[in-house]
Amino acid sequence: MTTLNDAKVFALGRVGNITPIDGTWDSWFDGNTVTADCMTGSELPIDQERESFGCSSTPAHSSR
Repeated sequence: MTTLNDAKVFALGRVGNITPIDGTWDSWFDGNTVTADCMTGSELPIDQERESFGCSSTPAHSSR
């Protein structure tokens, strides 16, 4: 049995996480899986054509 002394503690910014050192990913891989219809219809939309702003692609220079 894992005790608090057998845990991995880490922080990312202001978020902390405590996980069992011997089973960090076990619950992820052994847990419930999603159903086959979970991500149906997740295709990316077609790129949109957009009008130009009419700006030059070269940067403006100061005449000072």
